[in-house]
Amino acid sequence: MLLRAWALIEGFNPQEVFSQIYDTENRAKWDTVTVGLRVVEPLTETSAVIYFYVKVIIFYWYFQ
Repeated sequence: MLLRAWALIEGFNPQEVFSQIYDTENRAKWDTVTVGLRVVEPLTETSAVIYFYVKVIIFYWYFQ
């Protein structure tokens, strides 16, 4: 799946935002939703193929 996203983040320059999202060690400190985040293949200085999955809370009782 190809996912492209954008956001308006005030108070930070593009390099600061990029490093927090792209650096897997930094991201693991604040991102509690994605799991197993790793760079599979760097493509350019600002893009890469990454792998992760998202924790989903499913209420078991809801589906019974």
